[in-house]
Amino acid sequence: MSNLTIASQAAHLPQGLADSFFDRDAQILARDLLGKVIRHRVGDLWLSARIIETEAYYCAEKGSHASLGYTEKRKALFLDGGHIYMYYARGGDSLNFSAQ
Repeated sequence: MSNLTIASQAAHLPQGLADSFFDRDAQILARDLLGKVIRHRVGDLWLSARIIETEAYYCAEKGSHASLGYTEKRKALFLDGGHIYMYYARGGDSLNFSAQ
């Protein structure tokens, strides 16, 4: 994640969140991600998007991709908190983070 940053608030110089921020219960993490800003640097330009909606799933829930079992594509769901899992569904990309 060298040029992707999730910040706690809008700022001129992005400051990322500590890895420990993601290492907690999925419902608590989902709530605390609301309002955070995702930034991606392209050259000298920072692109930003504020998180305005979240969902939380546990591994055993049918709505969780983790409930389908481990595969190389779903590997990030089984790693430490903060790993990104992305997939394409319903006409758009879905950005997910692993939690505790």
